[in-house]
This record gives sequence, C-alpha cells and structure tokens, in this order.
Amino acid sequence: YAMYWSRFIHATFGWLTIVLLYFVVKRLFNRPTALLAAGFLAVNHRHVLGSHFGLPDILNGFFALLALYAAALLIEKRTLKRYIFVGIAAGLSFSMKYQPFAFLPLLISHLYWAVKEKKISHLIHPYAWLALFTALGTFTIMNPYYFPNIQNAFFRNDQDIRRYQMGILEFRPYGFFYLFHWGIGRLPSIAVIVGAI
Repeated sequence: YAMYWSRFIHATFGWLTIVLLYFVVKRLFNRPTALLAAGFLAVNHRHVLGSHFGLPDILNGFFALLALYAAALLIEKRTLKRYIFVGIAAGLSFSMKYQPFAFLPLLISHLYWAVKEKKISHLIHPYAWLALFTALGTFTIMNPYYFPNIQNAFFRNDQDIRRYQMGILEFRPYGFFYLFHWGIGRLPSIAVIVGAI
C-alpha cells in the first residue's frame, strides 16, 4: 500500500531528523542547546505536517542535516573517511531536490583546514577532490536516469524553476497565501509577519 509506506517512511525520517538535529547541535554547541533545538523541531507544525503527509521536504531536511553533521566531523579531524562521508552526505542531499545548499558545509569545513594550516595549497588537496567525486558518484547512483536523459532532465528542471519562480527578486504574495491557509496556519503566519516587522 503505497500511501501507507510513503507516510511511514517520511514519519520515520521526520523522527530521525529530530534525533540528528540533537547530535548536530550537541557537537557544534552543547547539550542544553541541542535539547532545545530538538524540542523545537519536534513540535514544529510544518515539520510534523510534512512528516505525516510524506512531503519530500522531510527527506531534504534530514540529508541536509546529515551533510552538516559530516562537515562538523570534518572540522574536528581531517581524515580520508570523513571527506568521503561528507561527499556522500552532500550527494544524497543534492539528490533530494537538486538544491546545492549541502555543499556549503563541505566548502566551509575544507576552507577551515586551509586557514588553520595557513597553506594555500590545501585548497586543492586531493581529499577535497575525492569528496566532490564522491558526491557526484552518489548523485549518479541515486539518479541513474539523469545523465542518460540529460536533455529531458534539464527541460523538467527548467519547468520547476519557472513554476516556482526561483531567483526572481520580487514580492510574490502566493507563498504567504499558501502558508497562511495551508502550510503553517493562520496564527504562525501572523507571528512570522509580526516578527519580521
């Protein structure tokens, strides 16, 4: 039963995202902050809604957090295994919604070591190239249809960009209308607007 399994898998990943957030924040800050962050995510209306309805945002959030966790491990200790792990995590995150945000923690953690060691040659370190190739390999394994059908894939991606109007710097009221009525509800939407003001 596809509907059951879709919701079950997303609910499981929603729960795992809360656990992973705890470990990421604990590693980057401390235990009380990690408990607070995990508690906020556990009662976050949008996260709970997405977990119950099987939205891809839940998987996207989990794998983006996994990439951040891998980068935090890389900042602690630079090893070949950690570079491979951060490459796999970034590739998995990019595979979810084709968003490149998970590559930012990889880049920052790599730059951290270049600055710490005060070596410009570290910017082209073989481990960094291995992480990028690992991310590309992970993406290829997760999306085997993409490269053989590259023209169709670009056409579909272009449709998504046009549909969601990505990159356009103008006020678009539909997003607020959607969030107000269905996405997060009326009270949180009003709180967001008041908080922004």
